[in-house]
Amino acid sequence: MDTLNKLWQYNNWANQALIHLFTEQSAILPPECLRLFSHIVNTQSVWLSRLAGTPQLYGAWDEHTLATCTMMHNEASPLLEQQIPLSAEQQSAIIEYKNSTGKTFHNSRYDILIHVLNHGTYHPAQIPTELRGSGIEPINTDYISYVRR
Repeated sequence: MDTLNKLWQYNNWANQALIHLFTEQSAILPPECLRLFSHIVNTQSVWLSRLAGTPQLYGAWDEHTLATCTMMHNEASPLLEQQIPLSAEQQSAIIEYKNSTGKTFHNSRYDILIHVLNHGTYHPAQIPTELRGSGIEPINTDYISYVRR
């Protein structure tokens, strides 16, 4: 199994685990957790739009309900997976896009996918602090926990 596919599977697992925990703890879930999770699903959507050359539907920090975040994850995750089985030519293809300030960049499709999947590990690491502050025991979404299952 190649690295991109493994990272996608991990990203999908971690997001689903957070959705499950957030659903269970919805009555006392700190708003910052949902704000961070909104950002995670927003950026997946943003990068998929950039890869496809289509208009972005969401801003990076738009905030959503848990139901909307779940829907966005369920839509974006399979689309990310479809981007992964890349030939060497597809991996090196340069994508031109504009960032949120309108500045134009050029990056390979492969580097964009690595960024999207890595970004999905950064913000979930911030969520446990918020959960603990509200008396909620966080789940372990470390990669090694994923592969140990």
